[in-house]
This record gives sequence, C-alpha cells and structure tokens, in this order.
Amino acid sequence: MIVAIVIYASILLLSGLLALVSYVERLYSESGKFLTRDFQENIEAFENLVEPELSAASGRASLAISLLVQFSTATITLLVAYLVFSDLHSNIPDVIQAIVGIVLVVIICNRLLPYVMFTRTSGSCRRSNSRTASASTTARTSRSRSAAARWPRSVTAMFTTR
Repeated sequence: MIVAIVIYASILLLSGLLALVSYVERLYSESGKFLTRDFQENIEAFENLVEPELSAASGRASLAISLLVQFSTATITLLVAYLVFSDLHSNIPDVIQAIVGIVLVVIICNRLLPYVMFTRTSGSCRRSNSRTASASTTARTSRSRSAAARWPRSVTAMFTTR
C-alpha cells in the first residue's frame, strides 16, 4: 500500500517535470525560426534569463533536455507498468487502462501543457533579485495584458514581467 502511494506520488512529480522539460524543449526547437512577436518574446526571455544560468552550451543543453523528456516518459511508463503487473491477477482491462493513462500523460504533459505555456506566457518569471530587475522593467505586450485579464493574478505574476 505504501509502495503504491510512493509510486503514484512519483508519477505525479515526473508528470510535472515532463511538462516543464517539454516546454523548455519546445523553446529550444522553436528558437531560430521566424515567429510572431509574441512567441519571439517568449524565446528571447528564455535566451536572456535562463540560458546564461546553464553551464552547458546551447547545443548540449538542448540535447540534455531532449534526453530528459524521453527518460521522464520512460520512467512514468515503467512505474505504471510496475503498478499493473505487480498484481499477479492483472487482466486485460487493467492493461488497457494503463495504456490509456500513459497516452493521456503524454498528450497532456508532453504536448498540451507545453503548448499552452508557450502560447499564453511571455516566457519570463518575475524574480526579486537585482540581476533580473532590468528584464522585469520591460513593458508587457497587449497579448499578455489580455491574458492577465483572463488568468488569476498569482498565475500571471509567475509568467509576466512588470
């Protein structure tokens, strides 16, 4: 019973990690492309605020992020398979339910949430230290203002600059 709770908690944490890492992977894959100004601000904020913090070169970091996405997905799959097949009496509906669950995790955490984060945010989180104070003084675009009207203040404070 305790093992199952730990596995479910691990799957939840890995799903959150998968969503975040898939978002960063999308930023790396979209950088260098001709995009609209809203999307370009997202990539510029990432390149100016996050990439300098990484000790690896951009190509190596992109490769590491891609591998982390694959490892997260594989680990989630293995944990779900362990939950299903640890019971000696697992049957076909349990296996089908596990497959549907894994497909939903991939669709939601690997595709949908990163897409929503990429299209609905400006790409920069508000920080209180002085290194990012210059970045936080930039004006928001009309898109991020309209997004701020739709989202609660606590959510927009994480992803917009003031």
